[in-house]
Amino acid sequence: MAIAYFYHWPVQKHKQERPHTPVANLRYNTRQKATHYIGAGGGLTPNYQHIKRVLEEREARVRKDSRLTENFMFALPRELDLTGQIRAVEKFGFRLTKGGQAPFYFSIHWEENNPHCHFVLIDQHRETGKTVAKAWERNSTHRFKRLWQDVANDDMAALGIEARIDFDAAEEKAQALRKQEIANDNLEAVQEPAPLSTDSEIEPPAESVDDEPLETEDADDGDEDMATLELPGTPLENVLEAHRELETLHNAQAELLRVQQDFSRAVREFETAAVEAGHAHRVNELAKQAIGPAYAEYQSHLKASGKLKGFAIGVGRWQWKSQGRREAEQAALRVYSSRSHQEETAKALKEHQQQVQRWENAKAEYRRQEEMLNNQLRRYSNGKNQAYAERLFTNAIRKNMEKVSLEDLRDLYEQGHLSEEKYRQILHIAGAIHELDDLDEATGKKQQQDRSEGY
Repeated sequence: MAIAYFYHWPVQKHKQERPHTPVANLRYNTRQKATHYIGAGGGLTPNYQHIKRVLEEREARVRKDSRLTENFMFALPRELDLTGQIRAVEKFGFRLTKGGQAPFYFSIHWEENNPHCHFVLIDQHRETGKTVAKAWERNSTHRFKRLWQDVANDDMAALGIEARIDFDAAEEKAQALRKQEIANDNLEAVQEPAPLSTDSEIEPPAESVDDEPLETEDADDGDEDMATLELPGTPLENVLEAHRELETLHNAQAELLRVQQDFSRAVREFETAAVEAGHAHRVNELAKQAIGPAYAEYQSHLKASGKLKGFAIGVGRWQWKSQGRREAEQAALRVYSSRSHQEETAKALKEHQQQVQRWENAKAEYRRQEEMLNNQLRRYSNGKNQAYAERLFTNAIRKNMEKVSLEDLRDLYEQGHLSEEKYRQILHIAGAIHELDDLDEATGKKQQQDRSEGY
C-alpha cells in the first residue's frame, strides 16, 4: 500500500492571528531548500511574484469572514518518480477546479522518505466569482481525498505499478496502532490533526440523473425487430427526419471523440510545458541569486569615489594596467555577464509560462466543447442508449422505406412532387446505387459521395 495522508484546512480572514497568512504560506511552501517543483493553474503562473500579487489582492478585496484559500498537504506515492508526481498533482488540480476554472498553485517537496505536496486553492471561479470545488460543503475533505486517491491510483495502474493509495485502510491501521499504544503503554494517543469529517458523517454522493440509462422498452434485447419510432409525417418525411437525427447523433459522436483526443493531447503538452516552465523557473532563480555575490565582489573593487581601484597608463596603442585595476575590471565584467544571463533566463521563463498558459487555455476550450457535445448527446442518454437510439432511427428508416417503392419515388420525382435533392438523398439513404447512377446520367451530374450507406 502506498503512503497515504491528506490534510485540508482553510485560511479564513477573520480567523487569522496576523495578516498576510496566505503570502506567508506561499513563502514557506516554495522555500528553495525544500522545494523541487512549483506548478500552477487556473490563471496562475508558477512565478512567485505573480502568485504573491494575486494572494495580496484577494486578501485586500474579500469580506472579513471570507475563506481566502483552501490549503492541502498530502503524501505523494514513492512508487512514482518526480515527473509522475507532477503529472498526478496537475491532474488532481485540473479535476478539482473543473478544468482550471479556479486558480491554484502547488509545490512538491520530494524528500526521500516523505515526498509530499503543498496544494493551495483559491476556490473562486475566474469569471463568475462563484465557488468551484465547494470546499465549504460538509464532507468536502472526504471528497477531495477520494479524488486524489483515484487520480494517483489511476496513474500507477497505467504504469503497471501494483501499489495503491487506500485512505480507509490507512485510517484503520492508524486507529489500531493508537489503541495498541494505549493498551500496552497506557500512554496518550499520538496527537494528529483532527479530521474534518469522520466516517460516520460520510454520505454517499447522489448519483447524477444524467448517468441513469434511458428507460425504453426493449432497450437491452438487441433485437433488430424492436418497435420503431412513431413519427407523425408521411413515410418520406419520416425517412428524412430519422436520417437527420441519425446524422446528428453520428456527427456529435465523431466530434466528441475528436475533441477528447485533442484534449488528451493538450493535457500532455500542458504537462510537458509545465515541467519545462518549472525548470526555467529554477534556472532563473539561480541566475538572480548569482548577481548578488558578483555585485558584492564588484563593490569591493571600488574606491570611495565610486571609481575602479588601481590605475592604467596608456601611450598610443600601448597600455599598462595595475593588478588591482585588472581585477576590478574583471569583477565589473562578471556583474555585467550575470545580469545579462539573468535577463536571458527571465525571457526564457516568460516564454515557457506563456506556453503553459496557451495549453491551459486550449484545455479549457476543449473541455467546454466536450461539455457542449455531451449536452447534445444527453438527449440520447448514456452511451448504451445512444446505440439503442441509433438502432431505433435505422429501423424507422427501414420501416418507412418499406411503405414506398423505388418506382413510386421515381414517379414522385418525375411528376415534380419530389425535388432532385430530396430524391437523391432518399436514394442514397436506401443504398439504391443503380437508381443513383440513372439519376446522374439523366441530370449530367456525378456526385462525389459514399453510396455504401443504405439502411
